[in-house]
Amino acid sequence: MEFSEILSLLASQHSDLVQVEKLTEQILYASAEDFPNLIDQRGTFLEHAVLGENQLKQASSGDGRLRGVLDGSAEPGTLSPELREIYEASLRAKAALCRIRRLEPQVVTRMENERAEALSHLEELNASGNSAAAAYSHALRTAVPSASFMGTRSV
Repeated sequence: MEFSEILSLLASQHSDLVQVEKLTEQILYASAEDFPNLIDQRGTFLEHAVLGENQLKQASSGDGRLRGVLDGSAEPGTLSPELREIYEASLRAKAALCRIRRLEPQVVTRMENERAEALSHLEELNASGNSAAAAYSHALRTAVPSASFMGTRSV
């Protein structure tokens, strides 16, 4: 793979990860009704970033030096200008990924809180006298009188 192709893949991956980061931040403050759309968009960008990562792994599979540049283990001072540019582009993508990872626990907590709130609201509705289940149960208990036919209870 050519130098320009690797830089292009890294730039695309960085762009995708920045979009994931923005969508992750939006999930923290959006209404619960917006979650499905935000999560779908986020998934699309993540899939694209993973595809780019797989292409980069393939490109560097036979080149230990390039692999070291891409995974950040290379010594920056020893790199040629081209490899140094790849190294820096790779670090930008990794920095975006680190910021996303820091936001993940907050997103999980937010979604768990929304879920708990929704369950609590449903329980309140079901327990209230206005719930359909309560009304149906009350109607069955009061609308049909108990009757017996020849000593056997029919209802």
